[in-house]
Amino acid sequence: MIDWAPKPVTVSHLREILDYFGKCPSCGYPARAAELIMIHSDGSVSATATGTCELPCGWSGPVAITTMTARM
Repeated sequence: MIDWAPKPVTVSHLREILDYFGKCPSCGYPARAAELIMIHSDGSVSATATGTCELPCGWSGPVAITTMTARM
């Protein structure tokens, strides 16, 4: 049996990715990105990256991390 119920989050941290160099898929303008790191009550950790267009086209969504420097 697979348990699909969401796990309670005990700690979350939002970190802007300063060396992100992706582009908006809607208009092609540069986008910014942030990574949300969540630590769940069972000790597991999950992370998601979300991009947002720097123009008011309104796009935001999940992104692959594209950086110019190595991540530590």
